[in-house]
Amino acid sequence: MDKDFNWIEDEELKELIDRFNAMLQQESWSFFDVDDFEILIDFFLEFQDVEYAAQAIAEAQRQHPNSNAFQVRSARLLAAKSKYYEALEQLNELELTETPGEEIFLAKGEIYSLMNKHELAIEEFRKSIPFSESPEEVYAAIAFEFENMDDYTNAILNLKEALRVNPAS
Repeated sequence: MDKDFNWIEDEELKELIDRFNAMLQQESWSFFDVDDFEILIDFFLEFQDVEYAAQAIAEAQRQHPNSNAFQVRSARLLAAKSKYYEALEQLNELELTETPGEEIFLAKGEIYSLMNKHELAIEEFRKSIPFSESPEEVYAAIAFEFENMDDYTNAILNLKEALRVNPAS
């Protein structure tokens, strides 16, 4: 299970990954705080390393059993395994028990997008805008959904809105 992550330029991230990899290889225990686990899980999901993401989520939940921080990432892992309905069910339950925010809505939008349910994806992305620190990225995601529906007029409108919100984007 040894993976070579030497191509990573961010030294802090590389050190986290190396420490996590060593823990798995040596079957030892190493403490990671919630933020460290979030960084690791996001990295593994971004690069579609489902096996490592699953191990990181399991270990995160063992080390931090009272934290809900890993629920959205767990749903994203289900989506990466093409278990879209399970992922949405988990996010819907989380939305009922937690204060809904950007992360839940973005995850639901991404999953609907993977399912080619573009209208639902747009609806979820729009819900995330008031909570977003980078609304221009959300508008770009909405534009992508309109593009997938061959609705180029609305795609362009959302790209223009992204530029209006952040001209440097």
